Amino acid sequence: MTPAASFGGLSFPEAAVGAKAAAAALNAKGGIDGHPVQIDVCDNQGSPNQSAVCGRKAKSNGDIAVVGSWDVFGAPEILPVLQAEGIPYVGSVALNTAEVTNPDSFSFDAGALLSEYANSGLFPQEGCKNVVKLLPNAPGEQQILAESQSIAAADGYRLHGIQVPTNAVSVSALVSTALSMHPDCISYEGDAQDNVKFIVALRQAGFTGKYITSLGSLQPPFLKSLGKLANGLIVLSTALLPSSGDPGVTAFRSQITAYTGSPTAAAADLNEFAQAAWSSVRLVDQVLAGTGSYTSSELLKKLPTMCDVNVGNFYPHVDFCKPTGHSTLYPRVFDDHWRLYVAQNGVYVSADNQWRDFASTIPTAS
Repeated sequence: MTPAASFGGLSFPEAAVGAKAAAAALNAKGGIDGHPVQIDVCDNQGSPNQSAVCGRKAKSNGDIAVVGSWDVFGAPEILPVLQAEGIPYVGSVALNTAEVTNPDSFSFDAGALLSEYANSGLFPQEGCKNVVKLLPNAPGEQQILAESQSIAAADGYRLHGIQVPTNAVSVSALVSTALSMHPDCISYEGDAQDNVKFIVALRQAGFTGKYITSLGSLQPPFLKSLGKLANGLIVLSTALLPSSGDPGVTAFRSQITAYTGSPTAAAADLNEFAQAAWSSVRLVDQVLAGTGSYTSSELLKKLPTMCDVNVGNFYPHVDFCKPTGHSTLYPRVFDDHWRLYVAQNGVYVSADNQWRDFASTIPTAS
């Protein structure tokens, strides 16, 4: 499932390309134990109600899983539908609490939702003492802010929150409010177009402190448009960079290129959304290969027994046997490892080539 329009009317077709490229590569080798893999794409049109329609469509199509979705507002609508139909929700880029609470959700990309908690653990490591968090207009943000402020109090820094309206035409007033709080660090997790506006406005206003975001909130094409203006910007990501030499990423890049026809055509699809969908199809193959059963019920039975999975592109030891962080608030978090990148002249470079574990920042209870 992929939205044709969500934040700011943006479209995100990359997930569909990632899933189809993985399926094409599998089918070229005979599919899963000789069974061809078919990818059905449903456009939720950026609408929660349409997400539920997509869930019902998955059942009528005979689909065995919904893979690699990126759904800002619709997860609470589609997941109960899928749960009732016995269809697992695999490898979504988590943006909503439903994706890390529903028992039929198996995400290995904590997404922008949990990157906000990871940021809370990163702020003191970066020497931040007075932080402004710009909050997108998305479900659960006020709860996340309150929990992040508790982390801040325990770690000895101040954290302020400013609500960002959806599709803001101008961010000047928001930037003025943020700077009036004299922050040394500013953070935003949300729409990439708004992210660009904030970075430009802050630099023009003379802000020299640290700006921290996630790669999913500032994809490489948006960073490239900023050029040197974004130098020094700090980015968290659960995924390896699409340019990485990691074998899993190399396979992803090769299959996307083969599917789209050329490196030039593939360039637009080499991002976290395509990576999550590609890796989701890879996971389904790993789960079902050799079982003799290729059904949604088999996926739901076997996924919780996969205790050390390398799906490519992400942390290579995802454990679906038990959640990380022992959180009763977010009991379906199976990976809390992040990479740290820094912007240099319009591209991301790795800060330290290490996976960082932020399990301690995930609230254990409400």
